[in-house]
Amino acid sequence: VEEYVDHRAVERSLAKATVRGDRMTLKALEAEAEGILAGNLTEKHVRDMLRKKSELTPESYNCAVARLSSFFRYCRANGYMHPHVDLLAQVIRRKPVGREFLRLGAEEFPYLLDATDTERNRAIVAVGLYAFLRGGEMRSLNVSDLNLDRGTLRVTIRKGGGWVDQMPI
Repeated sequence: VEEYVDHRAVERSLAKATVRGDRMTLKALEAEAEGILAGNLTEKHVRDMLRKKSELTPESYNCAVARLSSFFRYCRANGYMHPHVDLLAQVIRRKPVGREFLRLGAEEFPYLLDATDTERNRAIVAVGLYAFLRGGEMRSLNVSDLNLDRGTLRVTIRKGGGWVDQMPI
């Protein structure tokens, strides 16, 4: 497990949260298998581990299955498991439930801005609304990111590998 997680973290240059999720899923499998080597795992170990994840949303459950699939593929490629063993052959992914998220129309932006309690908070909400920023992107903003001469705001977009965007204001 640690070899695989290190491979994912270093060689694939994945986000810390992705590697942390891999580790958590595989530690749950390790706990279920009680120290059994990868080549000796059975469908029962996997099924019992996934049964304990039954309270997860379909998206999270399917993500755990995808993490296991990637780990098993790594194990087969590196000779830790027989190349024709598929421990997920009987596992059925769950159908995601469509959820409706609260969406504000542009005509509602002024009402949200008026609901703020200070000018500072009003400015923060305005930047987030009109630049379509995520919470983490807003939290990472500094005054030095604002360039009034050029009319831009420098935003670090962390999702998707991380990059810097000069957004017009």
